[in-house]
Amino acid sequence: MTIQMDDYARDRVLALKADAKSARDDGAWPQARAYLDEAIDFMREFALSSAPPGWLSVQSADVYGLIGGIEKRWGLSLDGQEQKDHLTASVAAYDKGFGYEKDLQAADANTYNRVNRLVGPGLARSERAGTWCPPIPPRSPTASRWPRRSLPKRSAPPGGKDPWAYCDLGTIQLLRGEPEALSVFHRLVKMPSAGLRLRKRAGDSGTAPRCRVGATARVGAGG
Repeated sequence: MTIQMDDYARDRVLALKADAKSARDDGAWPQARAYLDEAIDFMREFALSSAPPGWLSVQSADVYGLIGGIEKRWGLSLDGQEQKDHLTASVAAYDKGFGYEKDLQAADANTYNRVNRLVGPGLARSERAGTWCPPIPPRSPTASRWPRRSLPKRSAPPGGKDPWAYCDLGTIQLLRGEPEALSVFHRLVKMPSAGLRLRKRAGDSGTAPRCRVGATARVGAGG
């Protein structure tokens, strides 16, 4: 594989992701999904043509994570069976993304798919858009399989400055029924420019992070 071909392939995937994000921000869900499906097909063909480059797994995890987010927002804009179908598709995408994400090198490590594949089933089982049913009962044997060490590369150390690390760590603590999650979220909202960084990562004025944290926070309140 030549360097030029590798650069072209990566640039094409990045361009398709950018188009998908733009369509997502406009609420054009089918078009956003189509761009990402094209990116998946292209990466699959590219992987078969030569030795897969290192960036391929990183981008595959990210594209499936984007699909999961788009399907989730698409589903929450609908009702009834259509909503459940899209929320189920969202969880399936996060599962596929986690298949790539779990083997990433430390420099590229992420926990986006890992956490959302746990939170997503609760949305899929909810009876009303915007509510959240916990997929794992607090302190259950199943919950104990997801200790803090399941987030070794993104968990927030004392003094850490990555707001998404705090968000992911707090979410996992809530899933385990640990009251320490509240202090993690308090630290998150007090971090300098955390809100701005969350909005930039969400791509829609911060709606996605607030929804995720707010939904999980209701577990601690008995909801």
